[in-house]
Amino acid sequence: MNYQKLVLMFVVIILLSLTGCVLFTQQEWSENYALMDGVRSNSPLAIDGNIETIGEAKLPMNSSGRFASPEIIITLPEKKVIRKIVIHSDNLKKLVIFADKGGTIHSKTDWQLLKELKTVKSYPLEIPILYSHPTDKLRIVITDTTDDGAVARKQKAEFSRQGFGNLAFGAAGSRMFNRRYNNARIGEIEIYGYKTKKDDTISHSPTELE
Repeated sequence: MNYQKLVLMFVVIILLSLTGCVLFTQQEWSENYALMDGVRSNSPLAIDGNIETIGEAKLPMNSSGRFASPEIIITLPEKKVIRKIVIHSDNLKKLVIFADKGGTIHSKTDWQLLKELKTVKSYPLEIPILYSHPTDKLRIVITDTTDDGAVARKQKAEFSRQGFGNLAFGAAGSRMFNRRYNNARIGEIEIYGYKTKKDDTISHSPTELE
């Protein structure tokens, strides 16, 4: 009797495994949402479908502080559940991705953290998004690039040459620090979800951190 139960359990496990494999192989990525009609961005060259054109991250329009980081904002014509973002770049080092959950009574946007990359290991960046809400707006904040150190040293030398010494505060210092983090080279940004409706089920799990 025990032997029969073991055989039955083994058969069930095999069947479940095969079913899972079939479901996995049938899963397909959607079209690139960034190329949909009506998509807008503060960096149009980053979503023009051509990796040879270089888009630039922009400093926030209301930014005046020396710690502001440049960002790329992409607005979709309709809400989508984002499952993967591909960024074609050769110098990104650290970045943070947010999605707008929808406006509140206090603000037009409600930015939810989707992913924080503290180390980029290879290019292009393929970033899985396991937990997401339907959104029509993404915000990609570039916090560091592989060129920032060299550019900062060059700017500091020029800053000193002009007679400011080691000044790091005030209007001039603020402008220097702002320029420091504006060196990202973005060939293209691709945005994907799952094709099947089942795979777009909303998850309320915690945000990811790498």
